[in-house]
Amino acid sequence: MSSPTLKYLCKLDDFSVPRLVSKGLLQKLGVDLEEMLAATSPFWGGDDQRVNDTVQGDPRWLKGEIAFFEAVHRAADTHGSGLWWHSIGAPIAETGSMLWEGILDPAPNKFWVKLTPFSDIDL
Repeated sequence: MSSPTLKYLCKLDDFSVPRLVSKGLLQKLGVDLEEMLAATSPFWGGDDQRVNDTVQGDPRWLKGEIAFFEAVHRAADTHGSGLWWHSIGAPIAETGSMLWEGILDPAPNKFWVKLTPFSDIDL
């Protein structure tokens, strides 16, 4: 059985550059893993770049001050239908990577991104 979530490890400073992608959900969506890992993958699209630009546009992100972001966005799929996702992303600063995990959103919403700094988390 496939996991209902997509797990995507990418560069911390450019989310469109994948390092590792879970296969289960990609297979369910009919997305070829090799295609996904290609730099020109049609899977990267829709609002993905807007999420990237919003997060990267906050100077706290690359300074390591953001614990995670959450977003609701449309992502292009291989058929161009633009599936809605609810995603969360967290930096793994020591590796220069970010783990982006998403699940298909059953109730599509409007695009939004929220960044949560470490200072807002009670540890």
